[in-house]
Amino acid sequence: TTLARDDRQEVLGTAAVGALGLFLLPLFEVGLLGDVALSVLLGGGAASYVALRKDEVGDGARRLVGKTAVTAADKAREYEREQQLTAKSAAKAKEVASQAWAELKKSLE
Repeated sequence: TTLARDDRQEVLGTAAVGALGLFLLPLFEVGLLGDVALSVLLGGGAASYVALRKDEVGDGARRLVGKTAVTAADKAREYEREQQLTAKSAAKAKEVASQAWAELKKSLE
């Protein structure tokens, strides 16, 4: 690709927003996987096309939508690193599962 790294990330961010935006609309009645696939193909494809245009529309899509999406993803990763939400959630899930297993064993005795 001839795009710079930042431009590639902005195009991908624009595509992700397009796919998510279309996914959130109740347009397709084909089940979850079909809805995801159609949203990625149609929403992400259309957003990518717009972001790759070499005019003001493409620049606007990359700068407004793509850059905002990249910034939001960076902030989410930073927040995850600080708060360790994934590790805390996994530990809590393990604790709850252990308690449920102990209660189940106790009720079977």
